[in-house]
Amino acid sequence: MDIQKIKEKISSGHNFTNSEKYLALMDDTVNYLLKEGKFGKKTIHTNDHYFYLRKILKSVIIPEDLLEKIHKVDLILLENSKKFYQSQRNIGITLILAGIVCYFLFGFIIGVSVIVLGTIRIYAAVEYYKNAKRELNEFEN
Repeated sequence: MDIQKIKEKISSGHNFTNSEKYLALMDDTVNYLLKEGKFGKKTIHTNDHYFYLRKILKSVIIPEDLLEKIHKVDLILLENSKKFYQSQRNIGITLILAGIVCYFLFGFIIGVSVIVLGTIRIYAAVEYYKNAKRELNEFEN
């Protein structure tokens, strides 16, 4: 089954199945994400759409060319989630160190508050990265 033929079938108004419709949507979504080259604020809605389509198409036979594109998008997602994790971890470490300095300069409450903010930032980054890896591993199996 070729994606181009499916898109022609849909555009001509012939009968098509839901799986064909979702395959065409997935192709458009993947092409957009590959064109953007990264996951960010502009593509946040598209990311949700991408994962929704991945769950729907789990039991559908996907053409080889679309599978290659999906694999590329997965690699981009994993790389960007790793970069996000590293940047948020660094911010968290900086906040913890600033909290220690604030403890000596301004007192207990301010210092501990900044340390807690740094710890929360690190925890959120770790959870984000673990969830991204779990989502991708779920689709690989």
